[in-house]
Amino acid sequence: MNIISPITGTSSTKIIRSMPSSVLIEGYMKSSGIDVSKFFEGVEEIHRVKCLETDYEFAYPKVLGDGDFYDQLEKSSDFSYYYKELKWEHLLTEKYIKDEDKVLEIGFGKGSFLEHLHGKGIDCFGIEINDAEVENLKSKSLKVACEPLEKHTEKGHKYDVIITYHVIEHVYEISEFFNNCKALLNKGGKLIFAVPNNESFLQYDKNNILNNPPHHCGFWKTSSIPKVAKYFGFKMNVVKNSTLLAENVLWYTRVQFMRFGFSPSYDNFIFKLASKFISKFRNKLEGDALFTVLIKEID
Repeated sequence: MNIISPITGTSSTKIIRSMPSSVLIEGYMKSSGIDVSKFFEGVEEIHRVKCLETDYEFAYPKVLGDGDFYDQLEKSSDFSYYYKELKWEHLLTEKYIKDEDKVLEIGFGKGSFLEHLHGKGIDCFGIEINDAEVENLKSKSLKVACEPLEKHTEKGHKYDVIITYHVIEHVYEISEFFNNCKALLNKGGKLIFAVPNNESFLQYDKNNILNNPPHHCGFWKTSSIPKVAKYFGFKMNVVKNSTLLAENVLWYTRVQFMRFGFSPSYDNFIFKLASKFISKFRNKLEGDALFTVLIKEID
């Protein structure tokens, strides 16, 4: 099978593993009550593929959810973390934004961090494809637009910092994403993003259906980020693992129980004891996300 890397555009790729589409369809229905079968029409298997030149891993063939899918997912799942006002990656990001910087946020969601930056007097702009969220922030006098990244790039804007959180794991045309960001940044500008860490406990969670198409199609690791950055003319500045968040302690405990062959039960005494122990030392444990700062070197 000749599979083209969405990073390099070459066939220097390798299939790591494959999964029947029927397993994913059943998994989404069981976990979220969402019928995703329409996205897999004519697709019998989904392959996890590695780009051998960059170590970036992606799902093949391309299977992506639509707006209706994400609306259903938001209603059926606990997305409270994603809509927290200030998350750990936001607090880290502030260290890399100067008062005089012009900032773009791609996929701002509820817009909490964009509002925060605006309140500090930072010159910031946001793009989002959810029209309702755009109108909400417009009503608060923030500078935002309902448009895709490529359209925004065509307008010739320039920024000192581009930020985006838990967005690019949903993007299949990752080469276009990086090239657009590069075009939008001034030389020496920063691209800051957070993505799931597929070298964390996530890799052992076989029941995490959301880390698959049609939700996620790209799978990032600390080993792939520097190579992808170099390929697109960026210099690595920071790659930092999150520590285990309080709201993920039970998830982490469940995954570790399953990893070592034990049946996890939230009512089990041993499970409760283990989760309390993990909660006590969670700041020393690796969480499920990567925070990255890249510097644009080449136009």
